[in-house]
Amino acid sequence: MFNQLKLPHTAEDLFFLVKRGGNTDESAFLSTYAQLFVLGATYGFEKKKFDANVTSTDQIEPIKTAFFGHSIVLLQTICLAEDKTHEVLAQPDRMVEILQGYASGGFREIKRISEEVPRGWAQIERWMQELQVEG
Repeated sequence: MFNQLKLPHTAEDLFFLVKRGGNTDESAFLSTYAQLFVLGATYGFEKKKFDANVTSTDQIEPIKTAFFGHSIVLLQTICLAEDKTHEVLAQPDRMVEILQGYASGGFREIKRISEEVPRGWAQIERWMQELQVEG
């Protein structure tokens, strides 16, 4: 298993969704940056948005695997689906490459949608809150 994942630079516009560091924004509904990472990676995977050359943000420390909790199974599943072999689970560097690529692509796509949708971030936030309630 990998030790740490880094949030990609493309996530910086979404930091306001995390209830950390004294964030009092009412639209914050994620408890950890790990949850933000999972949101980006799963959305990127679902939409087949993958960034091959990911640059990590330096604003947030790398996320330790323990903070992902049960979501680690979801992340492993993304890696299995991408490489179509169980051997990827023994390749931590490859797993990081896959997950960070999809997270970056997912965040880029969320930002694109937020700029194209007439209601912008308000609509994206509502969709994400609905996902939180359903999940």
